[in-house]
Amino acid sequence: MSCTNFLKLLFRSRRNDLTGEDTLFNRCLTVLDVILLGMGSMLGPGLYVATGQIARDTAGPAIVISLVIAAVPAILSSLCYAEFAARVSKTGSSYVYTYLALGEIWAFIIGWNLILENVLASALLGNEFSKFVNSVSGQRISKFMTENVAHWSVKGFRQFPDFIAFTVVIVFTVLAATGPRKPALFMRFATLINLLVVLFIVLTGFYFMDTTNWETIEKFAPYGFNGIMTGASLSYFSFLGFDIINSASEETNNPRRVVPFANAVSTYIGVFIYLITAAILTLIIPYKKLSFYSPLTDAFSYTGFGIGKYFVAIGGFFGMSTAILTFNYAGTRLIYAMANDGLLFQSLAKISNRTRIPLRATLIFGFSAAGISLFLDLNDLVEMLSIGTLMAYTAVSLAVLLERYRPLPLLEFQTDGEDDDMTEDEAITCCGKLSEGIKKRLHKPSTVYGTKNDLRSRLGEKPSDETHRLAGIAAACLLFAVYGFSMTVSPGSGLAHITQQNPVIIFVSCLMVLIIILSMVLLFLLPTNRMRVVHAVPCTPFVPLTSIFTNIYLLTNLSRWTWARFAAWMFIGMAIYFMYGIHNSKEALSGDGPSRDFLQRLTQPTRGVPVRTGTPSSEEGPMSPSSESENDDEGFQFNLLTSEDESPKQSLIKKKEKKKEEETEQQD
Repeated sequence: MSCTNFLKLLFRSRRNDLTGEDTLFNRCLTVLDVILLGMGSMLGPGLYVATGQIARDTAGPAIVISLVIAAVPAILSSLCYAEFAARVSKTGSSYVYTYLALGEIWAFIIGWNLILENVLASALLGNEFSKFVNSVSGQRISKFMTENVAHWSVKGFRQFPDFIAFTVVIVFTVLAATGPRKPALFMRFATLINLLVVLFIVLTGFYFMDTTNWETIEKFAPYGFNGIMTGASLSYFSFLGFDIINSASEETNNPRRVVPFANAVSTYIGVFIYLITAAILTLIIPYKKLSFYSPLTDAFSYTGFGIGKYFVAIGGFFGMSTAILTFNYAGTRLIYAMANDGLLFQSLAKISNRTRIPLRATLIFGFSAAGISLFLDLNDLVEMLSIGTLMAYTAVSLAVLLERYRPLPLLEFQTDGEDDDMTEDEAITCCGKLSEGIKKRLHKPSTVYGTKNDLRSRLGEKPSDETHRLAGIAAACLLFAVYGFSMTVSPGSGLAHITQQNPVIIFVSCLMVLIIILSMVLLFLLPTNRMRVVHAVPCTPFVPLTSIFTNIYLLTNLSRWTWARFAAWMFIGMAIYFMYGIHNSKEALSGDGPSRDFLQRLTQPTRGVPVRTGTPSSEEGPMSPSSESENDDEGFQFNLLTSEDESPKQSLIKKKEKKKEEETEQQD
C-alpha cells in the first residue's frame, strides 16, 4: 500500500488552474510579438554559422535536402505543441504539458533539463557572438586578448576570459529584467533588420550564384547519403523555437488562439528562410571554401562584394542578439512555472510589482549564463542542449498521444465559443475518416476479426480509467522498445554489430520490433477521445508516434559522455525534488486521500515556506475579474504581501475550513 501511494505521489498530474485568464504577468504581447519571439530564436547562429559549417564538413550543397528532412519531425513536434497551446493558457511550455498528461516526476525531469539547456544555450550564444565578432574583425580581438590579457591551456576552459560574451549576456539580461515591453520592441526592430538582411542575401545571391557548384551529383552531395542524414540530424536543432513561443501564454491576450497561430507561422517562415539561404550560400561559393566561424559573411568576400560582408554581419549581430533574448525569456518563465508549482524554491516565483516579471529568476538565470560564457569552453557541452530538447519533444508528443485515451469530462479544456459550434462532420479530418473506416472494417462479421471485436467490446467505445492505464502500459513498452531498437540500428552503437551478423544484436532488434508492433496494435484497439479544438494534432496517433520515433532515434546518437553529464545533472535535480519539491508541491498540499496522508507520514512539509506567488483563482484574490479593486498595482502588491505572510499548508487549511463553514451554513 505504501509503495502504491508513493507511486501515486510521483505520477500525480495537474488538472486544475490550466485555462484561467488571471495572471500576475502583464498581458501586453501581440500576435506579431509572439511570432517574432519564435523567429528570433530560429534565425540566429543556426542561420549565420551552423548552416555553413554543416555544408562545409558534413553534407555539402545537399544540406538543402538535409534541411527538408530535418524540417519534417520539427513540424510534427510543433503540431503537438500547438494542440496543447490551444488547450492550456499557462506558462511553462513542455513542463506544464508533461505535468498535465504524464505526471509530476516526469514534468520535473523535463523542466529541470530544460533549465540547464536554456542556461547553456544563452552562454553558448554569447560565445558564438564573440567568435562571430572576432572572425569579422580578422581575428584581431583574440590576438589582443592572448597577448595582453591572459592565455592559458586548461581543458574545459577557454584560452582567455571571453569578456565580449559575458557583456552581451549581461546586457540582454538587464534588458529582459525591464519587463516584457522593451524586449518586445527590441525584438521587432532586430527581427526586421534580420529579415532585411536575409532579403539582401537572396537578391545579391541570385546575381553572384554559380550553378556549376550543383551541376553533378559529386558536387551536390559529396558526402553521400550518410552525409545528408548526418546533416539532417545536425540541422534539426536549427528549427527550435516553437517551444519558446508557448512560454508566452500568460503574457499574451487570448493565448489559446494567438500562440498556436504564431507557432505555425514562425515555424513555416523559419523553414523557408533556412532553405533559401542554404541554397544561395552553396551556389555563390564552393562548399569547400566556406569558413568555419562566419561562412555567410565570408562568402560575400569571396564574390568580391566586400561591402556585402558587413551588411550580413549586421544581420548576424541582431540574429544572435534576439536568440540570446529568447532563451533568457524561456528559461526564466520555466523557472517561474516550476517554482510557482512548488517544485523549486518558491522565492523564484516572486513577481516584481513594477515590471511584472519573475525578476529574481531572470537575474539568477542571466548571471549564471554570463559566468559560464566567461570562462568555460562549451564545445563539449553542445550535446547537452540536444538531450533536453529531444526529451521534451518526446514527452510532449507522448502527452498528446495519451490524452486521447484519458476519460476527459465533456467540458474539460473547453475552447472559446466559436470552436464549440463545430459539427461532427467538420471535426473529422481525412485521417479521421481513414480511422473510422478501419474501425468499421474491424467490426465486420468475420472469423478473422472475431477476436478483435470481442476485445473491443470488452474495452468499450469510450475511454475509461482501465483503458487509460492500458494505454499507459502500452506507451511505456513502446518507448522502451523504440529506444532498444534505435540502439541496435544507431551508427554509434549497434549498427556495426548488425552488419557483422551478430546473433545477439539481431535477436534483440527483432524482439524490440515485436514489442513495438504489439504495443501499437493495442493502442489502435483502445477507445480514444476526439479533441474538439481547432489546432488538434491531425492523423493521431500517426503524427505523435512519428515524432516520438524520430526524437528517440536522435537521442540514441548522443555520446556516452553526454548521458554521463545528464545523469550527474539529474542527481542534483532528484535531490532537490525529493528533499523539497515532493512535499511543497501545490498538488501535494491541495490533494486529498491516502496519498496525501502517506506524504504527511513520510516527511513533514518545510515550515515557513512562502506560498507560491502564482495565478489566483477566479474566485479569490484582488486579481479576480470580479474584484472591486480600482488599482491593479494595489492588487498585485496585496497578493505579494499576503503570500509571504502564511505558508502553503496554512493557506490551504484556511480555504478548506472556509468551504466547510459555507457548506454547513447552506445545510442549516
